[in-house]
Amino acid sequence: IVAVTTATYTATSALLSDTTEQQGNTFSVGTLELDVTSNNGVIEPIIIENLGTNQNSSGSKTWIIENTGNLKGKLGFGLENVLNNENGCNEPEAKVDNTCDDPGVGLGELGDTVYLTISYNGTEIITHPLNSDSVAQIDTAWNALTSTELLGGETGELTVSWNTNHEEYGNEVQSDSLTFDVWFDLKQVLN
Repeated sequence: IVAVTTATYTATSALLSDTTEQQGNTFSVGTLELDVTSNNGVIEPIIIENLGTNQNSSGSKTWIIENTGNLKGKLGFGLENVLNNENGCNEPEAKVDNTCDDPGVGLGELGDTVYLTISYNGTEIITHPLNSDSVAQIDTAWNALTSTELLGGETGELTVSWNTNHEEYGNEVQSDSLTFDVWFDLKQVLN
């Protein structure tokens, strides 16, 4: 019985195999590219000089943001390098401003009177004065958005509006200046 079982097992346990080759396998990387233009097709800085000459100074700047690649990306936006400079004091300012003895970077009061409103695709995101905590506040508001993804070829519209009210400031802002940078980025979103 053992001999018959061994012979039967040996006869039926043949190892079968087959090989197929798949050729032409390819890995390719998609593209993710950010293109930012303003309404007239050129990126220009926001420059406001002689603020207050028309009492209520306001304006806006709109950028068209396009994902010119073919991958989905999340749009990032923010401010950085916000500086309120004192730039010295004339006699009327010196009467109301106690920082005139040290007219340095960050001591200007202008940023507390200029309100920036950020809107994306027609929806207002935040309004905040351009003072020392504006970067963090705008970051927090932007990062809370869920609608900032751009598919390949899709565009978005971002508007920055500013407003000052002559009733909210006095001589303390004379000769002060305010500078800041705006940045955009696009990061790939994985499915």
